[in-house]
Amino acid sequence: MTDSLNVNLVGNIGDGVLIANARVRKAGKTIFVSSCDITDSNGHLLATGEVVGRYGPGSHLSERIEAPSTADGA
Repeated sequence: MTDSLNVNLVGNIGDGVLIANARVRKAGKTIFVSSCDITDSNGHLLATGEVVGRYGPGSHLSERIEAPSTADGA
């Protein structure tokens, strides 16, 4: 579950390669904070993001829990 999500767009790219560098900044028993920087192949910063989330049921299990099906059966 996402408690907070923040994205900052600080640059543009016409074409080329995008590089994402993500990291877990803090992971507690129920909440985690992660951040990500997006750069181009020259190292120019294009976007930043940060998420504060809560672990879902079963997320501590290596086999995970299947996502519930939607009303349309997908």
